[in-house]
Amino acid sequence: MVGISARALAKGGGGVHCITQQVPKTISIG
Repeated sequence: MVGISARALAKGGGGVHCITQQVPKTISIG
């Protein structure tokens, strides 16, 4: 999980958005 978030942040894009697209099951914010 940390790797994904770190990569998303490094890319400069919405970290939460990137994570939700990768693991929508883990984070069910909507």
